[in-house]
Amino acid sequence: MLGDVFVCPATAIQYAKKKGLDPYHELSLYIVHGLLHLMGYDDLNPKDKRKMRQAEKRHIENLASLDMLL
Repeated sequence: MLGDVFVCPATAIQYAKKKGLDPYHELSLYIVHGLLHLMGYDDLNPKDKRKMRQAEKRHIENLASLDMLL
């Protein structure tokens, strides 16, 4: 077991409303972000953050292409 991922749907909804985003997409992003951390990705420095954002984008696009976003 790698660990646990906890997300707060209320936070995702609030942020999405504030930024004009889809709350389901935002929540999916939070889950992907947490899973990437469990897989060893980090976002503490610019280089690692860029790699993590690229991985997030790739995985979100894959989920969307399979119609599997929340």
